[in-house]
Amino acid sequence: EELSSVEQHSVVEYHTLTTPRGGQFKLVLPDGSRVWLNAESSIRFPSAFAIEERRVEVRGEAYFEVAHQPERPFFVAMKDHPGFPEGMEVEVLGTHFNVMAYQDEQMIATTLIEGSVKFGHLNDVSGFAVLTPGQQALALENNKLEINKVDLFEVTAWRDGYFVFNDEDIESIMRKLARWYNVDVTYSGNLTYRAFSGMISRYENISRALEKFELTGAVSFDVKDNTITVKP
Repeated sequence: EELSSVEQHSVVEYHTLTTPRGGQFKLVLPDGSRVWLNAESSIRFPSAFAIEERRVEVRGEAYFEVAHQPERPFFVAMKDHPGFPEGMEVEVLGTHFNVMAYQDEQMIATTLIEGSVKFGHLNDVSGFAVLTPGQQALALENNKLEINKVDLFEVTAWRDGYFVFNDEDIESIMRKLARWYNVDVTYSGNLTYRAFSGMISRYENISRALEKFELTGAVSFDVKDNTITVKP
């Protein structure tokens, strides 16, 4: 689904668009910037941006293609995360990037696909990083920033309808599946650490997705109603 809006400066109102579990949405902002919202995410934006800058707020995960307007920098704020009471921000003039700030994840991540962004505490010169394409900045709960080169397809595959896992633990994988398939997840027994890699269509039936993990012999699942129990 896609929603478009145009700038109306007479009366500025704020709107919040929220996607449920299992939902995904594309939005065109008043300045022409395009945003894809992943499942269980939200964006708050005005009906018209200020003359000097553009600001939105995001919870969850979103992919941005920002309209190039050098005279009006674009800011994405990630507030209300339990591990980051002061919040985090991204500043950009015009670029493509992905932000991830789910409240059940222990970090906030910004990944740059094209252009240049600043990420972190932007009012503190030592508290932000400037990224180049292919880099991901992780804000950890000790307020340290960690910069890594990443596989961009792995980060943005959700927008194109895929889960991509690269040496990822089962707890992280199940959080992603829970958001998309709208299920609850519990754990039983002592799970031996195992990293999983692979690609799964987000439009595949969840039972078939789970079967692929069971074929590894490292994990099994019990499914009852809307709850999945992960077992060794």
